[in-house]
Amino acid sequence: MEANLQTLFEAETHSFYKPTSSVWETGWSFLWVIESLLIARLLLQLFSVSSDTIFGNLLYTSTDYLLLPFTLVFGFQIAESSTLNWVTVIAMACYWVLVLGITTFFGTSQSVSKIEIARVLSNKKYGEYR
Repeated sequence: MEANLQTLFEAETHSFYKPTSSVWETGWSFLWVIESLLIARLLLQLFSVSSDTIFGNLLYTSTDYLLLPFTLVFGFQIAESSTLNWVTVIAMACYWVLVLGITTFFGTSQSVSKIEIARVLSNKKYGEYR
């Protein structure tokens, strides 16, 4: 075991990676907030809540920025009626795919120092995992 640790420290270039969860937690937290706002907007539109009310105006105004890229690309007008607004549904799906891609790409691994590997290997000998 000591020989393995010695060769580990003598090696000049090694790439060690471990999975990380902070990117996953952050990405899915942002998605939860965005999706909640867009679902609330969709429900208010389905129940024909006017933008003249304080809550409706606040929600419609704050989520207009989230829907702006999709209204420009798809050319739909943001309707304030009781019909299903497809821009909101498309935006929800696109934000979900975007966060899934970002968290998969950036959240798969992070580099690990040789000292941390040695600590884990030395603790493994005694049956401890931290």
